[in-house]
Amino acid sequence: MSRQIAFIGREADGGLVGYWLRREGGAVEESPIVVLDNDGQFQCTATTLQDHFVQSANDTEAVASIRRWFQRRGIETRRSPEAVWEAIGGLPDPNELSWRCQSEEAAGSP
Repeated sequence: MSRQIAFIGREADGGLVGYWLRREGGAVEESPIVVLDNDGQFQCTATTLQDHFVQSANDTEAVASIRRWFQRRGIETRRSPEAVWEAIGGLPDPNELSWRCQSEEAAGSP
């Protein structure tokens, strides 16, 4: 699973943020954002980095501030947190894929 993710940063709590390339040679522009938390769990948070930042804001004032920051730079964000979740709703669960890879690897080892 770690080969499918291009990690680009660390969150305040230590979680790693990255683009989930999902296939070899995948384009960043087409890659959703995933977080690998301190417990080793993956979570797909948004389809774009800017929506990840909006989604991770703690309150409506912070969301508005982040959106304005991106808007001033000509970068679009989704209209609501619900729209962000809808956009990633059809993606596979990165944890399920990780568990499957680990199981296959364990089954193949002597």
